[in-house]
Amino acid sequence: IVEDDPSILSGLKLNLEMEGYEIITANNGRIGIEQFEAHAPDLIILDLMLPERNGFEVLEEVRAQDPEIGVLILSAREGHDDKVLGLGLGADDYLSKPFELGELLARIDARFRRKRLKKDQPTPLHFADIVIDGPARRVSKAGALLEMSAKEFDLLLYLVERPDRVVSREQVLQNIWGHDYAI
Repeated sequence: IVEDDPSILSGLKLNLEMEGYEIITANNGRIGIEQFEAHAPDLIILDLMLPERNGFEVLEEVRAQDPEIGVLILSAREGHDDKVLGLGLGADDYLSKPFELGELLARIDARFRRKRLKKDQPTPLHFADIVIDGPARRVSKAGALLEMSAKEFDLLLYLVERPDRVVSREQVLQNIWGHDYAI
């Protein structure tokens, strides 16, 4: 939490710790960046009107170092231009003060839920200059999409998912063509 108002900072810290979060705090922008660099948090709750470095500057610095970190702006600046600027600089969410704690907690939970869903997505398999995207059933070599039949794709994926293993002909036939395939 990067917040210069001591009562908001302590209230947020207490409530979020009661929800089970580990909290690191900073009361100005410079310390906020130092804490970010030292602790690599999963989410930053960021005020905009901060001493030493304002929230927009902190957001730009954080985004330059880690484009994936969650950033939720929590600010008394509720003008349309501030919201557009904050979101344009890479904030994931913007909540105006005064705020309801329940809404803040719901937005934090939503951010972590999206992060979990993204983590659960299978990542494409890479070897040499070949990329296999299993869910999309696409294969590319040096950036060019390769055409292959469904069985060719299944066979390639089956073999690539078993690196450094010997796979018998019978295993391939059973797993790719099915139990009823005649040899």
